[in-house]
Amino acid sequence: MTRDGRDLRIGRRWLPWRPRPRRFEAGDGLFDVAFDDLAGIAFSIILSLVLVLLAPVILLVVVLTGETLLVLALVPLAALLRVLLRRPWLVEVREHGRLLHAERVVGWRASARRIRTLAERPSHLPTDPGHSTARPALGGVPKRRLGGF
Repeated sequence: MTRDGRDLRIGRRWLPWRPRPRRFEAGDGLFDVAFDDLAGIAFSIILSLVLVLLAPVILLVVVLTGETLLVLALVPLAALLRVLLRRPWLVEVREHGRLLHAERVVGWRASARRIRTLAERPSHLPTDPGHSTARPALGGVPKRRLGGF
């Protein structure tokens, strides 16, 4: 919370891209299975259904775990390379998840000072919801719309 009462999130972007949140929505997954006199056939049908239904869930868990581990391995490497190669940090100001302001600052200490300055004196930041000082080219390629939507 800033002195003028605005709820802002100010910080460095650690990765050159913004990780997308992944959502998994499970379907009903409940089926009525008729049991015959042959318990072995019924058991094999149930087992095959369970395996068919669980295979996508298991695959999803494996892929998401692998992606998370990859990002966790890349963050320290990206930070180290950014510091050693003196690449600028992207300092962002967000309000309710919407990017208000972004600027590049070279150096860890300089970016920390800039974050403190923005937090202490956010009066120059836009207050109009339609206005933003963020440049779309910062942080990667702009999103393309598919099919004109």
